[in-house]
Amino acid sequence: WMGFYKAPFSHDFEKADIVISGCGLDYGTLGETGNMRMAPAYLRHETRKKIPVHGEWDIVPFEQARIIDMGDIDVYGLTYGEQLDHAASWLSKVTDAGALMLNFGGEHSLGHASWDALQNTLDKYYDGTPCGGILFDGHADMMNECGMGDLSSETRNNANFLPRALEAGTFDPERWVSIGIHESAAGQMAGMGLTEELGIQVISPLMMQDKGAAYWADFVKERVGEGPCWIECDLDGLSPQAGLSTMDDFGLTWREFRAMTRALKGKDLLGANIVEYSPAHDPQRVLAANICNFGFEILCMMVETKVKLNGGEHKQTKWHNNLTTAPGFFGTDIEL
Repeated sequence: WMGFYKAPFSHDFEKADIVISGCGLDYGTLGETGNMRMAPAYLRHETRKKIPVHGEWDIVPFEQARIIDMGDIDVYGLTYGEQLDHAASWLSKVTDAGALMLNFGGEHSLGHASWDALQNTLDKYYDGTPCGGILFDGHADMMNECGMGDLSSETRNNANFLPRALEAGTFDPERWVSIGIHESAAGQMAGMGLTEELGIQVISPLMMQDKGAAYWADFVKERVGEGPCWIECDLDGLSPQAGLSTMDDFGLTWREFRAMTRALKGKDLLGANIVEYSPAHDPQRVLAANICNFGFEILCMMVETKVKLNGGEHKQTKWHNNLTTAPGFFGTDIEL
């Protein structure tokens, strides 16, 4: 009965501060998915091994915010567009209630479902101020073949959520950084053209190597500045390794992912999408373990934001099930 990081399962969004979801989209992949449809379930299981305490930061997230797992959004049997609309409707319920969202994919089409819901959060807490943030990705994901002015559902794909979100005003390109782009094919040239046109800052693996993670973390901190921010994490920004859906040469390391993410600590981090994990390609669950630890850091940063939005109040997570309701509980009279 335990969800992500041992969070309780619930759909009581009105009482939640942070809602974790899974959405196993896989229609937008380029090839064999590696059972990406089941990725949230595999990751949820892996997170249960995580002790939910951040000793370095002295944060116990479940003691400071009401965190729930809404389960996986069921998209089976729907067309591609219907899947995105259905996922968006569920995530909008989360943000309509004032909760922040941490979402695990599935492939990167999840971005289309989340940015619309994110606008609710921006309107509720920040007077509609556009969101800054970072995109981890091996690709520019700016393949908007129909141009910046067309936001019809027919144009959605797993590599164009960002230009659509920018066009809608959800994200601010001047406060946005794309980290890890290392694709060497034609898509890189096409996507980079629109990236440069919009003024988005790119930090490639070679740039990371030349100046180091500490330098670029300071840059990201200044670039994103004050105001709401978001983390969009496509795992193929990493160097090729088991469990990635797409592998391009010479990407980033997990240490660099963590350093860039920590640049947003203390800022108004509203949530994240973590996508493109292929469990069938990760037989030893090594990548899964890294994803779960990475996601926990993001969760702790989100808790700091939500405590701030709650006026500094800590609201403890409550579990409906506990030791005393377990059928194997011996009672309080047993001496151990």
